Amino acid sequence: MEEKCNIKREKEAKIVVLMSTYNGEAYIQEQLESILSQTYSNVKIYVRDDGSKDHSLEILRQYEKENKIVLLKGKNKGFIRSFFSLLKECEDAEYYAWCDQDDIWLPDKLARAVELLEKEAKEIPALYFSDYDYYDQNMNFQKHGLDHKRGPSFANSLMDCISLGFNSVFNNKARKMMLEKLPEHSCGHDWWTYMVCSAFGRVIYDRGHVSVKYRRLEASVSPGGKSFLETQIWRFKKFFLND
Repeated sequence: MEEKCNIKREKEAKIVVLMSTYNGEAYIQEQLESILSQTYSNVKIYVRDDGSKDHSLEILRQYEKENKIVLLKGKNKGFIRSFFSLLKECEDAEYYAWCDQDDIWLPDKLARAVELLEKEAKEIPALYFSDYDYYDQNMNFQKHGLDHKRGPSFANSLMDCISLGFNSVFNNKARKMMLEKLPEHSCGHDWWTYMVCSAFGRVIYDRGHVSVKYRRLEASVSPGGKSFLETQIWRFKKFFLND
């Protein structure tokens, strides 16, 4: 059963959503609308277009014109460096959420994350991530995501990234620590977040709570949903062929 949660306080903590886009004209609008429909209200959306060749920018400019997003444009540098640019250029906030261009967020995703992150000390880097469900490119349900029985740990972060960008929310301390030393080579912006928070702070795994409809495309850049062998091949290429 899906649990709804709404946070009531005199002043809601601000959440900055960080979305990188590239040739996503078919899905961007649906994702943005799911963010704008969150039960949590104090949300600012930053979108960096990574040199799209399709009509993505036209769609994004309309949202910018309506003051619904802050739009950053740049040359293509790849999704990891694009996300790191967003992390550097966005405004200060209590919390931040990575965001892919082609998923759909369930309405209480951000409220749920903040509810649990608010219980953690602000002096340590803290990361929240939830479960998710797989959908095909037409948003037909495929299967439930993996249940990570061992849970998060720094040892695990050296070999795997169980907190994926689309289901992750982290605090301001985590952002500051990540920006102190951004890696020249990284398997992912989300992986770096997981490593920093598991090494120096706290990682919250909201087991059993689904917050995202993860749209799995043929050309997806992450290994989610692949077989064990396919995942190992992906890791080998990332570590040894891409430095």
